[in-house]
Amino acid sequence: MNDDFNSRAAIIGIQEVVSQYSGRDVATWLEMYAGEVLGLLPSSEEVLALRAKADSARAEVADKVEALLSEREIARQSKDWSRADEIRDELTTMGVIVEDGPDGPTWRLD
Repeated sequence: MNDDFNSRAAIIGIQEVVSQYSGRDVATWLEMYAGEVLGLLPSSEEVLALRAKADSARAEVADKVEALLSEREIARQSKDWSRADEIRDELTTMGVIVEDGPDGPTWRLD
């Protein structure tokens, strides 16, 4: 345990493989070597479980978030900035991050 297992070389090796392969091959290779051997990544089962949990949480609040975003857009168009800010604060309290872009607002859960 006096050696750091040459972690730097391992990370460089991972970067080289990722730059040479694409798609599913990289995912499989990363899971096997970076995940299992180096312990850098969670297992596929853990990732899928976390993804299902995130999708479920998003589905639970999606209707309310979309309604609030519509109301916020109306407030912004009528230059009712205080109401738009109140709605954004309410969304933040719900754990929703709103990002305004050229195609309108997008949201994600924090």
